[in-house]
Amino acid sequence: MVYAADYNIWHQCMGHPGDDILHKLSEMVKEAPKLITIPMVKKPCEACAKGKMPSRSFPPSVLQAMKPFQIVHSDLKDMIKRSFNSYHYILTVLDDFMTHTWSFNLKKKSDTIIHAQQFVAYAKNQHDASISTW
Repeated sequence: MVYAADYNIWHQCMGHPGDDILHKLSEMVKEAPKLITIPMVKKPCEACAKGKMPSRSFPPSVLQAMKPFQIVHSDLKDMIKRSFNSYHYILTVLDDFMTHTWSFNLKKKSDTIIHAQQFVAYAKNQHDASISTW
């Protein structure tokens, strides 16, 4: 049975790639459909439009960590679209010294406190470190 794959479904499922990627999908992925018809006139994708909007940067800092977990930075972002598992926010934590990043999916903004407390406990228990500046 031959069928035409829905452009919008594949665009969303593949993480909102450009048309050039969807056009080449069948060459790159063995089980991908061969007939993804890319419409000449497309309705703007809300997630793509929001993803291209710049966010404000953080002000420059003169502080620099001399050891892991001395300074951590964090950001709480609202997901453009609610995830399959109903996550609506992403909390990212960056260690200034290691430049290592952790991310946590959150269903409610109020879950931030719990995850921040768990991260502090993680730094203490797994790395014997305490966070000086957050």
